[in-house]
Amino acid sequence: MAMINCPECGKQISDKAAACPNCGCPIATMKDAKVVKIKLSREARFEMYVMDCRTGKTVARGRSQQTVSFEIDAPTQVIIGGEEMERDPDKYINKATTIHQLLYPHLSVEPGKKYEYYEITQGFFGNKITYTLREVDVIDTF
Repeated sequence: MAMINCPECGKQISDKAAACPNCGCPIATMKDAKVVKIKLSREARFEMYVMDCRTGKTVARGRSQQTVSFEIDAPTQVIIGGEEMERDPDKYINKATTIHQLLYPHLSVEPGKKYEYYEITQGFFGNKITYTLREVDVIDTF
């Protein structure tokens, strides 16, 4: 259990509290409204990192078929990739080459929404692979 400040009255309260005992502010509802959940692709065979394109910081990580979650306050661009991306985020975010942009596109997410991250195989022989997000109501298990 961690202590947080109530966004209404500023008093310290438990992060597990459904509402602030001081002013009644609905903490749990506000927290859920900021959470983004992403079900990672079943094709991923390595640990994947979700990075905020604005800050270059890793906000979540997980493996194939896992659901990762993180909090944001406003619509945000993220990029999802492997360990090499986390080691050199600038290469994939600010100085991205065309191939990096195809393999690791900047994806828009919104607070309180759920997404599935999946592979799209394109091209005549299925030799062009890109990844994208689709918004879902419920995150299914594979």
